[in-house]
Amino acid sequence: MPQPMPTIANKEAGDFGSRWVEAGSITSAEAALAVDERDNASVEAFATAKTIIYKRRTNKVWAEARFRLDGSENDTSVLQVYAASGVDHYKFMGQLTITQGQQDSTSEHFADTIAPANEDTFFEAAEWDAANGIATYAWKMKGYDRFLIIVSTLGVTTVDADIREYNAS
Repeated sequence: MPQPMPTIANKEAGDFGSRWVEAGSITSAEAALAVDERDNASVEAFATAKTIIYKRRTNKVWAEARFRLDGSENDTSVLQVYAASGVDHYKFMGQLTITQGQQDSTSEHFADTIAPANEDTFFEAAEWDAANGIATYAWKMKGYDRFLIIVSTLGVTTVDADIREYNAS
């Protein structure tokens, strides 16, 4: 008997979402969003050089981000992270200060420290630092399907973000 064709649900049950995907690059700073700038139209009007909008790819529970920078060791940048469900208003998730380490990623280096502040505990986020390794920041997606990252303080030329989705036991 032939095997059934894979469905989207079957594909999502595998490791598809757990692969790192380049989410985007930021090369220009933008101030933290005021409450009247968190609607979809305002966010979409920002230049792509100022934002990363990550669109959820699977039904997995968690998302995890790592950051690559092109500055020097110990250079820092400050990120603001938001979540939206559909074409709606963005909810503030928290602020992340990332510090460049020494582990290479082609011509860039990974952030080795992520220090969160003003986090919305609803997302149950956690960070992992790795001295001169790869620091990551993970959060429960809680049904949100778009995640916005802006850099309010750009201490390097470019901040790149990679994101993966996974289920945790």
